[in-house]
Amino acid sequence: MRKTPDHQYVCEVSAPQFTVGEIALPLALLGGVLVVGWLDTVPLQIFGTVLYPVEWLLNAAMFPDAVTPLRGNGTALLVLAPTTVLAATVFALWRLAWIALRGGARRLVRRRA
Repeated sequence: MRKTPDHQYVCEVSAPQFTVGEIALPLALLGGVLVVGWLDTVPLQIFGTVLYPVEWLLNAAMFPDAVTPLRGNGTALLVLAPTTVLAATVFALWRLAWIALRGGARRLVRRRA
């Protein structure tokens, strides 16, 4: 509400401004949920069968007492997302440690030479 120069009060209604991300993110999540729901109804369960050995190996290495179920298509893809993040994190940490060890070994060799 604002006051005009002739002492009138005017109420202006404006629509909220949304950014592209505020619109795209919920739509992407909704689309992902719909795709996962559809993939679980497909009779050929290929993703769960293909991703089962990978999930089993990771569970055996990190969580030895875990029981790994055979999952449907959509659920297997949902499990694949954090598994990919976990694998990328482990790889990045391994690479960082390798670079640090290699750099330390080079400095040690230079000091002795």
